[in-house]
Amino acid sequence: MTDPEDPDDAVVVVGEDTAERLVLGLSLNGVRPLCKVSGGCGLNLTDESTALVTSVAPRNGSYADNVVVTITMTSSQMPSSLQVFFGEHECPNPSITAGTTGANSWVVTVPLCPFEASDVPVYVLTGAGYAVGASPHTGSTFHFQQLLQLFAIMPVNGSFFGGTVANISGAGFGPTPATNQVTFGKRPCEIFEASHHHVLCYVPAAPFELMNADDAARTQAVELHVVTPSQPRNAGLWGEYFFFTQGSTLPNLDDRTPDLQRVDMTVNFPNTNDKWDEGLQSRYQYAARWTGYISIQFTGFYTFFLGSDDGSQLYLDGALVLDNDGLHGFRERSTTEMVLQGGSIHALTILFFQGGGNSGCVFQYQGSDTGGQKIVVPTAVLTHARYRDAPVLSYLYDRPITAPTIENLTESSSQLTLEGYNFGPSGRVAIGTASNPTTNFQCVPTSWTEGRVICDRQDLPSGSWQVRLYSDTEGWSNPAPYQLWVPLNVSSVEANDNTVATDAPEEPWVLVMKLSDGGILGYDSELWGNVELLNPDSPEGEPMNAKYQAFLDVPFTRLRACVGTAHGQCVHHKFTTPWSSALELFSAGYIRDPTVDQAGMIQAMGARPGSYRTCPMLLPGFNVICPGNNKARWGFCANCPSKTCRDESEADAAIGIGLRGEGSSAVGAGWTDYFAPGAGTCSAISETHRNVWLWVANETAPAPAGVLHSGFGGGVNLTIRGSGLGFAAAQTKMSVCGEDCPVITSDGTSATCTVPAMTNLDLVDAQPDAFPTVDLAPFAAKFYTDRGEAESSYSRLAFTSTVDRQVDLPNTRSDCWFAFELPPSKEAIVTAVDFFPPTDPYRRQKVTETVFEVRSFSGNISWEEIGSVRGTIQTGLSIAQGWTSYLVNGSGPDGAAMGQAFRVRILPDACSSFGELMRGVRFRGIVLNTGNASACPIEVEHVSHPLASATGGSAWLPAQMSYSLERTPIASALTPQRGTARGDTLVTVLGQGLEPLDASGAPVSVTSANAQIMLNTYPCVPVESNATALSCRTSERNNGIQPPSTVLWLAGRGYAIISERSEDTIFRYVDRWSNVFSWLESEPPVDGDSVIVPEGQAIMLDQDSPQLFLLLISGYFEFDRKDLKLDATYVWISGGTFWVGSEEAPFLHQATITLHGDRWHTIELPVIGSKMLTVTNLGGFGTCAANHQMTVRLSSRGKHYVDPCPVKLQG
Repeated sequence: MTDPEDPDDAVVVVGEDTAERLVLGLSLNGVRPLCKVSGGCGLNLTDESTALVTSVAPRNGSYADNVVVTITMTSSQMPSSLQVFFGEHECPNPSITAGTTGANSWVVTVPLCPFEASDVPVYVLTGAGYAVGASPHTGSTFHFQQLLQLFAIMPVNGSFFGGTVANISGAGFGPTPATNQVTFGKRPCEIFEASHHHVLCYVPAAPFELMNADDAARTQAVELHVVTPSQPRNAGLWGEYFFFTQGSTLPNLDDRTPDLQRVDMTVNFPNTNDKWDEGLQSRYQYAARWTGYISIQFTGFYTFFLGSDDGSQLYLDGALVLDNDGLHGFRERSTTEMVLQGGSIHALTILFFQGGGNSGCVFQYQGSDTGGQKIVVPTAVLTHARYRDAPVLSYLYDRPITAPTIENLTESSSQLTLEGYNFGPSGRVAIGTASNPTTNFQCVPTSWTEGRVICDRQDLPSGSWQVRLYSDTEGWSNPAPYQLWVPLNVSSVEANDNTVATDAPEEPWVLVMKLSDGGILGYDSELWGNVELLNPDSPEGEPMNAKYQAFLDVPFTRLRACVGTAHGQCVHHKFTTPWSSALELFSAGYIRDPTVDQAGMIQAMGARPGSYRTCPMLLPGFNVICPGNNKARWGFCANCPSKTCRDESEADAAIGIGLRGEGSSAVGAGWTDYFAPGAGTCSAISETHRNVWLWVANETAPAPAGVLHSGFGGGVNLTIRGSGLGFAAAQTKMSVCGEDCPVITSDGTSATCTVPAMTNLDLVDAQPDAFPTVDLAPFAAKFYTDRGEAESSYSRLAFTSTVDRQVDLPNTRSDCWFAFELPPSKEAIVTAVDFFPPTDPYRRQKVTETVFEVRSFSGNISWEEIGSVRGTIQTGLSIAQGWTSYLVNGSGPDGAAMGQAFRVRILPDACSSFGELMRGVRFRGIVLNTGNASACPIEVEHVSHPLASATGGSAWLPAQMSYSLERTPIASALTPQRGTARGDTLVTVLGQGLEPLDASGAPVSVTSANAQIMLNTYPCVPVESNATALSCRTSERNNGIQPPSTVLWLAGRGYAIISERSEDTIFRYVDRWSNVFSWLESEPPVDGDSVIVPEGQAIMLDQDSPQLFLLLISGYFEFDRKDLKLDATYVWISGGTFWVGSEEAPFLHQATITLHGDRWHTIELPVIGSKMLTVTNLGGFGTCAANHQMTVRLSSRGKHYVDPCPVKLQG
């Protein structure tokens, strides 16, 4: 019998002329009967014609071998209308003959048809229904395994640099590119065409370690696996970990055996200085490879993000879609936005390596499946499969010398000229790093010969671009020796229909030095530390030794060295604090800086992989002096290939700019002897010089050519126009006053961002109710202790963890402290510090002298004490257990405590012994912006594209954004605050600055185009406004109950500041108890019912209630203005609001609340009893201190008061 409610089931009408009808849903062996008699239907339910499958042979094979499958059945009658299925695949032309084992025996034969290699059930369908033992409804006794076969690969060899189209023939392949995974020596091959019989893919480039290898080593195994929904897969990704000394880039893992294999449910390992978990044998020097599949549920646009410290790469369906390689701190990169189909499965490979220092790797995405939110890719969409041994083919990478080779690249405007050899008769010129030639940007050839190609490139986002040639006959060439630099040009900036034209420099980079042939600017040159200039009139593009005036007087925090040409392959460096000039930096003595870009420097200088030992940097930084008289003004030391990696006393070479070698002449830039003489050697034959252009980013904003305006709430659209901007919003990064200005559109010639909100003391003083204090730790840029960031995990625990974990340190010391810092663009007014001492009374007594301190990054940068645990009330022999809130006093106006870094200092008595130091500490306050809000600089911080080799230009714009109170809309109240869920309530917003402005700043009439009001996420259509009032009409609540919220945006002003102290600015869609629509169109409650008011819903009791069992309020519940009765056993206000009246609006009628229940007839709940009216927070029973959400506010600058517990009983 099937489900009678299924509309697809057969409907049997008994007695058509009677008033009653009998509806039956019937099936036999999974087949529904068809009524062939008009007005009725007769069914004969019997098993006489039901077939039984007794055997299937063979049980595996390949359709390519012309396998015929024989199925033996028993049935009292010859089965008719036969259909045979292997899983979901029907194989045609089955035939049936009488068997030889009895009168009821039958033999079915069917040629095996093409479908993907898999182990699938066998189903047999006859005219009487599915056979027993071969039915998708009741199960199949027999399975068949379609075998995977690989016949050949054509061609059998190709370019060392990849790009050859490989045609792999065989049987049992997946029918689409996404249902197959092909690897060449474990490197994914990007598939662009597939069927059950063949696959076409672009061969990946060979590992660079094979550059000088013989044919045997360059011969790689080719494997193919099938990926389909029918293929068995397990949750999570398959993780492989390899522990060995790492270099500066991702290693080749193809021929290595993993030291650890396991399933990782997600790739979500936040940056830490410790091991990710106890399963890893070390926190340093290892690589990891995660493989598996990601499932996409809904069709739409998707972007993937990979953050890592050190390097990482992401492959999707064999294509390298995200490159975050190299030695660096935690850095996130993203893919271009891509369209993925719902119901699809995509092969996934993530590569990662960790050298020294901190480590982390986090894989995220956003798209249709995430509701547009950026989230860690969850376990629910990640799977992996462990395959049986599969057939293998072989592919030979040709010697590099035979591949298309680019020896020179020149550019004239948008025309590129490539010179070299083996270009073949035809092909294309690709700009970008993708393995698929068509995925890259194209340079359209206008002339093509065997050794010279001229092409016209399209407009590109700013950045450093790899140029390669793709020969139709030979595949990829080597990357051109010089990269293409695309500058950023900004012509104007606009906001509020006002435009400021710019004739400022294209970007803030200023050339300070050029290092060319010879050792004139080697390490020992006096020009690094004096005020003399060298060839100061030398043209920018000419390779020549030069030192410019800017070397002496341009302040900066960013530095870059470009190799080969003025904007060639560039290496970047960013300092946390500014330098007044390059002269100051290079006169300062040795500055150790582990963030030197080792991989970028080696790649830019052109050291060939395999010619040097890939070791962590020794003595990285500036003004470096290595052992043996090897020196570098910017770079690091390294050992020659035959020596160990770690011994700094054996550093034999220097790499970078401004060099001096051991017993050799000075080198301007490149590397000294012994660095890269060849694998395994230490010969003094490798000294190499490169032409380098040294630039600094001018930190002095240009004189403003105009001023644009915004209110403090932000929200004004800011548009820049020019060339070299990103082709998507994620590719252009803009900032205002040092704060991120989220880009909403970017199309190459324009980019628009939404101006961020700003907060300063003037605004807080003017609107204190709009700024409740918050925990400052979530805004932290870094955590550290007295031992530095190496103990960041201990500091993070102190300031952010729940109190169920003790905070201690790994070793004893004479003094200890825990601290965190805000980003440089933030500071905070500290209004209170909350401290939870150790739980052990003996340890609590040791922290009674604990002090709380702050400091700033400028001015007086010493730590200032603002409060302490001294004087805390003693309970017995120690201070009290639990959270205690301490008010603070600082050196600011009226005792305000302001800072950018915050620490809790534990005195020696506790630090010098092992044990718990605290359970937690919280600095609370108001976060402010440090910039001058009336004259905020506007900057394009960078342009980046996933196919570019390096980020592009940046620019200070000659316009300022001015925030002012005069431009700031302020909403202080709404009236009325309740309205029907059907909408059409006229609501008035009261406050200041509530009129939209035109381009000149004059008030204009309100319209839907220049004003947006959202109440609980639903639009409120504007009607009219003046300076102090704006009215709008609510829309219908047609998308469920949403938490209360008020958002107001006005043209020329931006977003309004909303008072948050009281409920004056909250509008509630009120559902009346008496209205049937309040109960999801069911009946209103009756005696004995339980009623739940969820968060976001508002219910008005406008009639006497029935006698309820439970009234649970997480939303808002209020009494109408009349005599009313509420009857219940339990009334539980769980994080919600129960409102009858207030001091400001007293209830002038009679409200009667009756609690029913006794210990004999009512269920008695633990702790609560048999009846109750109670108030709790959302976490369960307890006081307002249980979750520690105490709020400290400013009434005026420096004056503090603390909100009482929100649970109050009055009268």
